[in-house]
Amino acid sequence: MILTLAERIREVETAFAKHQTDKLTHGYAPVYATVKWGILDILELGVYRGASVRAWLDLFPAARIVGVDQSEPLDPTTSERYRLVVRDYRYAIEDIHPGGFDLIVEDMYHYVDSQVEAARLYYPRLRPGGMYVIEDVHVSNISALEAGLVAAGLPLGEIIWTGPWATPPLRPDDRLLVMTR
Repeated sequence: MILTLAERIREVETAFAKHQTDKLTHGYAPVYATVKWGILDILELGVYRGASVRAWLDLFPAARIVGVDQSEPLDPTTSERYRLVVRDYRYAIEDIHPGGFDLIVEDMYHYVDSQVEAARLYYPRLRPGGMYVIEDVHVSNISALEAGLVAAGLPLGEIIWTGPWATPPLRPDDRLLVMTR
């Protein structure tokens, strides 16, 4: 069944609400609704409680998901399609799927240095046609993040304002940086 974009946005919002991920309150559903339906491999850097991992499992029924976090999630997720790597992201690259990913979500520390370093390490693992998303980009960090990506030889991507779509975001970190390949 082919969904309209509006239907897919509602589907993503429903999954985000069901699993209580903050991706809903940040307003990220319209961006994630554009991710190709049949993707096979997702990498989430920064798992925390595992809520978004459970949402990805619902939204992408054929996808294998790898989560990387420096500690065990507060609410562990179990699925044959999910594998957690408990390591610092800088040293986990050898432990992840070697074939690359269709979607990479960086949702870790929300500091420019770690966002740039993660992109430097993991963006090369993004498959052609894939999407690399840096979440929770604070308005005061946009210039520094863009400069860091350029210095690392990475594409700038597009800063997307989320939250209430018709007005400025309610929070200063309701922004995503989306890079495609």
